[in-house]
Amino acid sequence: QPNQANFVASYAEGVRQTWMADELGMRLGRRAAPPIDVSQRMWFNPGLQSRYFLVPGAIAIVMTMIGTLLTALVVAREWERGTMEALLATPMRMTEFILSKVLPYFLLGMVSMALCTVIAVTAFGLPFHGSIFALFAIAAAFLLPALGLGLFISATTRNQFVASQVALLASFLPT
Repeated sequence: QPNQANFVASYAEGVRQTWMADELGMRLGRRAAPPIDVSQRMWFNPGLQSRYFLVPGAIAIVMTMIGTLLTALVVAREWERGTMEALLATPMRMTEFILSKVLPYFLLGMVSMALCTVIAVTAFGLPFHGSIFALFAIAAAFLLPALGLGLFISATTRNQFVASQVALLASFLPT
């Protein structure tokens, strides 16, 4: 492996020469400059203002709570009221049933995200740089799994209290 040996010998020679230069500098009374200068810089929040971290996080929590908690109560409410059997007896297809339970909360989540964003920009002075379309697309991609989780919890528990507790554990704590 002569090629690898040449690489190792070159690295070792470089280390030796660096050490010799540092020693010569120390003998002459000069301090050697560190080879790497590490300095921290905050790119997106140079002032380290907490509202730049907390307000977007609060928007995510609001969207998660609307998506998971409210959707978790939907089907469980039907089971508790005894209206699920009547709904199942109608000629409604399952996709129509699921859309009727999910679509209102999807729209509510998107409206709440838009309202929270407007409040964040106007009341808290957060800058908004980027595309509104991208914000809504990413918010929709974030909200759909939350709605699915809430619907899954609601369908498996059949009790509103249990559904709300499971939804809080499954969504709020990780968020």
